[in-house]
Amino acid sequence: GDSLFPLMDEVTDEQFEKVPEYLRSQISLELLNSAVTKINDYVTDKRFDPEGESSEALTTEELQNKLKLGIKTKAFVLLLMNLGRIRTTKLKGQIVYKIVE
Repeated sequence: GDSLFPLMDEVTDEQFEKVPEYLRSQISLELLNSAVTKINDYVTDKRFDPEGESSEALTTEELQNKLKLGIKTKAFVLLLMNLGRIRTTKLKGQIVYKIVE
C-alpha cells in the first residue's frame, strides 16, 4: 500500500478459495474483510496515540476487544496467518501478532 505503516489488504475471492475449507466454513469473506478494516483502523489509531505501546503488535485481547467476534476470533487469526497477512512473534514474553509487510 501507500501507507507508511503496514496495513492489510482486503482478501479477494480467489485468495479466500485457497484457504482450507475448515477455516472458510467458520468465517465468511464479508466478515473477514470487515474485520480486516477494523484492524487497519485500529492499528492506524494506535500509531498516533502517544500513550500507545508498540503499535506494530496486536495481542489476542486487543483482537477480541476490537473485532467482537467472540469464539470466532481464533478462526479469524488462523485465516489471516494462512493468508500470510499476519505472523506471530514474542513481545515481553507474550505471543503477539504483527501485520506482514
